[in-house]
Amino acid sequence: QQDDSNVEKFGWIEGVLIRNMMSLWGVMLFLRLSWVVGQAGIGETLVIIAISTFITLVTALSMSAISTNGEIGGGGTYFVMSRILGPEFGGSIGIIFIIANILDCAINVVGFSSAVKDMMFEYGGVIIVDGNINDIRIIGTVTLIFVGAICGLGAKYETKMKDAMFVILLISLCNFLIGSILGPSPESEAAKGFTGYSIDLLKENWGPSYSVTGGQMQNFISIFSVYFPSNIGILAGANASGNLKNPNKAIPKGTILAIIFCSMSYAGIAIICAATVSRAATGIVEDLQNGTNLNCNDTHPCIYGLSYDYQVMALVSAFAPLSYVGCFAATLSSALTDFFSCVALLQVIAADKLYPYWLIGFLGKGYGVSKQPLRAYACTFIIALAFVLIAELDVIALLISNFFLATFALMNFSTFHVSLIKPIGWRPTFKVNNKRQIF
Repeated sequence: QQDDSNVEKFGWIEGVLIRNMMSLWGVMLFLRLSWVVGQAGIGETLVIIAISTFITLVTALSMSAISTNGEIGGGGTYFVMSRILGPEFGGSIGIIFIIANILDCAINVVGFSSAVKDMMFEYGGVIIVDGNINDIRIIGTVTLIFVGAICGLGAKYETKMKDAMFVILLISLCNFLIGSILGPSPESEAAKGFTGYSIDLLKENWGPSYSVTGGQMQNFISIFSVYFPSNIGILAGANASGNLKNPNKAIPKGTILAIIFCSMSYAGIAIICAATVSRAATGIVEDLQNGTNLNCNDTHPCIYGLSYDYQVMALVSAFAPLSYVGCFAATLSSALTDFFSCVALLQVIAADKLYPYWLIGFLGKGYGVSKQPLRAYACTFIIALAFVLIAELDVIALLISNFFLATFALMNFSTFHVSLIKPIGWRPTFKVNNKRQIF
């Protein structure tokens, strides 16, 4: 059992709400939401957001019931589920959840690296290798080392860094909103498809316009698979339960509010993108002056617009570099949360001795006064690095959607099961229809 006497405790805002929001506002917000709008149209995009919100909200309610069923220790929902349903069942969910979190850490590191690469290209920076996938691998490896080092310092430094990134992210989102109101300032922005608010453009972008991306013809399911990872950060606060002052009240309140706020922000940003940016544009000022910048052909191919440009939020923002900074804050923050969560889960599962010592048990060994699980940190780093080296955002997104959907399904089934049979130890204080218990 880990000694938590020297661990700093946090309230529901800093420990759960901000942590969850920073995980939900991850790589997909800055690098894929506009592309989703371009492919699926704003109508189907709102449906995708609604389905994802429904899945996460139902899971959050199940998690709230689990996390209020008695005292909760380190390891978050895994700790309580393993005590209610048995260590074997909880351990199975825990392993799937660890892999899912490692994938989420990797996708945010790759997203950060992609944004750095794009910013270097945009502002004439030095390309490290080839300006493409190998650059992402190099930047991603360095970034993952930084993430592991920060998490190794402890939850205090990880949480304080997230608070600073949260402020940066809010400023970046305000910068995006102001830019959408001001409209395109230089002609180059208009040539890239940023026209400012237009009802006609919103109508034009209402329906889907699926195209081939990465050699694959997109459809509703594939677009949903790419978008869904933006909703998987709902367990970030619960996974840090050992660092919360009152996890029984903090987890339900912080998680549900985070889902509501972030889902509304995703829907609002998607509508703004659909109302201000065309699906395709050549980016050539001469074409804009001739009125042909929206006409794609072999001579002047469309490489900008919702369907082609992943940096639409930077295009719309009043000050583009601030959008990149916001993207950096969102991706790094999510990566920090996921890395820290994986280490905590590995340590608790190892302490339960569910698996052979040589497989997982040895990872729980702590070092120093604070009993830092350095072996768990090393294991998380190695596995995450393997996925980072894939360096393909959409490929990792497809993998992560499957693992988190499986995790959420098992969590909801577990809650349904214990609610049905009503064992003696199942007495959650969280009541869905009792607002006093939630707030």
